[in-house]
Amino acid sequence: MLHAIIMKFPASILDEQSQTIFVHLVVCLANDHDNKVRSMTGASIKLLIGRVSSRSLKSILEYSVSWYVGEKQHLWSAAAQVKLWTLF
Repeated sequence: MLHAIIMKFPASILDEQSQTIFVHLVVCLANDHDNKVRSMTGASIKLLIGRVSSRSLKSILEYSVSWYVGEKQHLWSAAAQVKLWTLF
């Protein structure tokens, strides 16, 4: 369902909601123990990263960096994965 939302929503709406969608996806990625769910969540994050504007992407990357250098270890892995997805 998230795939359809990310693909079909107009770019302007997706940009407006991208930070909210991203944060919820990262929470799922960091907390879910099911590998299939985490894999699908990662795919949704990758798709979101590919569809947002450069301004929204910058905000997403800033969130990722702040989590990666922060003290909350459970977010380090998710932040690192997001950085990798943006590189590839």
